[in-house]
Amino acid sequence: AIAPGHAPAWNEYGILRMQRGEHEQALICFRNSLSSRPHDLATMTNLVSACIECGEWAQAEQTLDGVLAQDSANGPGLALLGRLRKQQGRLPEALAAWRGAVDVAPGHADWRAGLAMTQQAMGDYQEAGANYERALMLSPGSVDALVGRAEWLEWQGRYQAGLESLRALDPESRQQPGPALVSARLWRRLGDSPRARQILADAIPLSGSYRRAFCF
Repeated sequence: AIAPGHAPAWNEYGILRMQRGEHEQALICFRNSLSSRPHDLATMTNLVSACIECGEWAQAEQTLDGVLAQDSANGPGLALLGRLRKQQGRLPEALAAWRGAVDVAPGHADWRAGLAMTQQAMGDYQEAGANYERALMLSPGSVDALVGRAEWLEWQGRYQAGLESLRALDPESRQQPGPALVSARLWRRLGDSPRARQILADAIPLSGSYRRAFCF
């Protein structure tokens, strides 16, 4: 309100909106920030993340082109490209992007988990499992790695082991859309559909990329 053209403040406001699951509002914040500071890489990657959540894939692509044109080895940009391509079903391109991100930062647990999720989607379960384990060695509390490994265990019919993987998360993290979705699927597989339905009802997001999966 005091400084409506202050780009860093708009960016921080957008980050807060994203954390609250208010993706459409975050999109507006990041656009406002970039109107005053159009080439800031951190804000551009934040905008891409919001665009992916809102299904604005065309702007996500355009903004990512700008990020990677400035810095072809931009780790967050490569990770977001991997995420976008996976959502689009363009798995070989997603795999290449995630590998690029991991090459930039081999110690980044969440990016390694993203690589593992794409390998899993492509049927390379052995490499996916190995990368989940590497990610958890790097960061035992990584939400992405724990959730990814739980889903990996589900795909192998190891439902109870999948739930054990999720129990490593703190209670607040278990209420996030990703963990809740996998947890509900695991309980359904174990025959407890009422419990699965309650988990979904308690955690369903109002918007974003997970909502369709929750409704399904």
